[in-house]
Amino acid sequence: MDYLSNEGQQSTFNSALATLERIHQLKQGLDVSTIKEDYIMKYKFLKTYFLELISVISPKDEQKLRPTLKKVTDNYYELKGLLSKPNKNGIKIPRKLIESFDLFESDLRNMEQRYGMNIPKRADARFALSGR
Repeated sequence: MDYLSNEGQQSTFNSALATLERIHQLKQGLDVSTIKEDYIMKYKFLKTYFLELISVISPKDEQKLRPTLKKVTDNYYELKGLLSKPNKNGIKIPRKLIESFDLFESDLRNMEQRYGMNIPKRADARFALSGR
């Protein structure tokens, strides 16, 4: 049964890797939705990104981000309302809505960076295998 002696460590590593992969995919979705100016989809990616990060960040940091999430959610519903009204002249989306999404994305990316989720550490398995 020695082969199971570090099972908990491997499970934690595998879980962390899966979380990082999901976050990576969400950030790719954020990039695409920003380029396409699809702010409805961007909000959905932002909320999911936030929900992924709360499993990693401290409760204190989570509480700091919640008011911003509420503001961005309010802006999302305002945007949905604007888009649902037919308009012959096109729809003018207020700049504050777009900027709130972008700022929240920056906050989330900064929080992720603060927790060292982007920069590999020397103890990272890739360094152990490569001998760097």
